Amino acid sequence: FKRELWGVVGTNALELGVDVGGIDLTLHCGYPGSLNSLLQQSGRAGRGKGSVTRTGEIVPSCAIMICFSSPSEQYLWRNPTSLLSRGVAAPPTLPVNGSVVKGHILCA
Repeated sequence: FKRELWGVVGTNALELGVDVGGIDLTLHCGYPGSLNSLLQQSGRAGRGKGSVTRTGEIVPSCAIMICFSSPSEQYLWRNPTSLLSRGVAAPPTLPVNGSVVKGHILCA
């Protein structure tokens, strides 16, 4: 590795605008839930002095997303162009179990 950092694993900490500098690759383990989050995290790559060579040539960066078994990630795996054309939003709510809710209301 020559004591060089080649990439960083994308987490929501990368959405804060932390400039790591010289990163050419971001690895995203799963879909972060929104296109904005993914773009914010992957935007950390390709910044800093390492992005341009001495001759002024721009060095491309790369973002890789590993899809797991969730429905939204499987959809992205099968339809990758949908990601950059409009994005996929995470489900806004979780299914509600009526019997659990009744118990919670009684306790409240």
